[in-house]
Order: sequence, then structure tokens, then C-alpha cells
Amino acid sequence: MDARLRRLVTPRRAVAALAETLTREKWALGGLALMRVMYAVAALHLYLTNYTLRDELWGPGSVYPHDSYREIAVTPLTWAYTIATSAATFELVFHIGILVAVAMLLGIGGRPTVVAHAFLHISLYLRNPLLMDGGDNIAHIALVFLCFVDSSSFLSWSWRSPVGRQGRIRAEASNAIHNVALIAIAFQVLVVYWASAMYKIQGRMWQDGVALYYILRVPEFTWPGVSELVYENRWLVFALTWTTVWFQLAFPPLILTQRFRVAILGAAVVFHLGIALLMNLWTFSIYMIGTEAVFLPSRLAARLPARRQIARSRRLRPQEEVAHAARVGGL
Repeated sequence: MDARLRRLVTPRRAVAALAETLTREKWALGGLALMRVMYAVAALHLYLTNYTLRDELWGPGSVYPHDSYREIAVTPLTWAYTIATSAATFELVFHIGILVAVAMLLGIGGRPTVVAHAFLHISLYLRNPLLMDGGDNIAHIALVFLCFVDSSSFLSWSWRSPVGRQGRIRAEASNAIHNVALIAIAFQVLVVYWASAMYKIQGRMWQDGVALYYILRVPEFTWPGVSELVYENRWLVFALTWTTVWFQLAFPPLILTQRFRVAILGAAVVFHLGIALLMNLWTFSIYMIGTEAVFLPSRLAARLPARRQIARSRRLRPQEEVAHAARVGGL
């Protein structure tokens, strides 16, 4: 029996099965669309909440010298603000960044818009790395992979037809690139949770259940009038500290199961909303919730509004509607 199984499951057949799985259809279109929207919201939050201070933070008169930025802008993906050496060029690049973020929010332009946003937004972060709050770490990596997926099939407006005709080889290559990039994004989420949990359980304050007490007393991470209600209650501090550790340990294995996926995703949203409110880390929380959206189950993703046509729209034939709906699928 074992010999028969070994003959049936050969490396060649395993590779062929993997290739067929990766090329058959695009996965998690709904979750990736939600991720695109959340990333655009986080970017607009950064742009607009700091709009009146834009010159001091990122302009020619920034507290972070332009020469220092040029030293760390070593890749093409970070060069956007190298030309912003005058007030006029800075204002131009900055406001183009806002417009591109709005277009990405609406899903206008598809993949080229995502590429432009990645270029402008990663450059903005590097223009003043002193402003980073942790969300940039996963955002910079995931934004690059987001450039290779189809994130505009839902929650978007487009001039293109939602179901286009492609040759078989081209369609399979597109599906494979999309799915591999999706797996890379999902892997980043798992790494963030697992690494964070591993570092925590090695720390004495986390082991003693008092880490949250010290975190909430840092002035930059305090909600006046509310944080005190948490860190002055030692039982609440102990419970929340250890809940954080166990949640982060449980997330990677549970998110990969159909049975617990919705529950653990809901817990993740509550967890990051708590971080946003209690620690004022809004962009970090929005980025994390957005990245976790790639795990959105198919039955929930199917409820998202499909792509709307601005112009040149055509009514899909029934079989095309069925095929398009089937492509929502989650991981």
C-alpha cells in the first residue's frame, strides 16, 4: 500500500498539482480589495492629520534634513521626494500623493494606481523616519506585494470590464503571480504575530503580567483620562497583558482553520481597535486590520460590492457573472 502511494504521489505530480492550484483562479479578491481600501484610509489619515505641519515634517524645512533622507533613499521605490528640494516641488509631490491615495481608496486605475501609491507613500515615510509608529514596517512590505495582486475587483470604480478576455497562458500567469503575492502578504501577518508573541514571552514584564502598566504610562501612548482607568486596576492589567500574549500565540494556527477564522479575525479587529484607542497608534492599527483582511472568509467577502463601471460598461452574461462571483474566495 505504501509503495502504491509513493508511485501515485511523485514529486512531479505534486509540482503539477501545486501549479494547477495556483493558476486555476485568483484567491481572496474580496479580502485584498478591503486591504487596499484600509491601506488608502491609513495613508489619507497620515496625510490629512498632519496637513498643516507638512512642511515641518516632510518639506524642504523639515526637522529631518533632506540630505539625510537622500542617504537612506537608496532604492527607486523611495526616490519620490528626492526632487522636492523647493517648496513648489514638495507641494506638488505631496498633493499628488493625496490624489493617488484617494484614487486607490476608490479603486480607480487598478494596479498602476497601487504602484504609484506605494512609490509615493514609502518615499513619504522615509522622508522623515522619525515619525514611524510600527505600522510602516508591515505596510512597506505588504504594499510591494499589493502591486502584484488584483485588488480592484470589489469596492472599486473602474473604466475596465470586471471580466476581461485573456489567453489561457496569460490568465494562468496572472493568477499565479496574484496568488503567490497573496501568500507572501499572509505570511507577513503570521510572522508579525508569531515574532511579537515570542519576544513577549521572553520578557520579564510580560511574564509577570505587568507590561501593559508601563506601556500605558508612556506619554506618547496615553489616552488622558482613560488609560488611568486601565493601569490603575492591577487585575485588569494582568488580564489584558496575558490575553495579548495568548492571542498573538493563537492567531497563526487558528487563522488557518475554517472553523475559527471568523472568531479570530473578530478578535484581531477588537485587539487593534484597543491599541488605536488606548495607545493612539491609529495608522498601525488600520494597517494591521487591513492586512489581516486577506484572511476574510469567502462567504463574507462575497457580500462586498463588486466593481462598478464608470464608462464603457457592459452587462455580463450569466455564465460570466457566476465565474466572477467564484473568484471572490478567501485563503
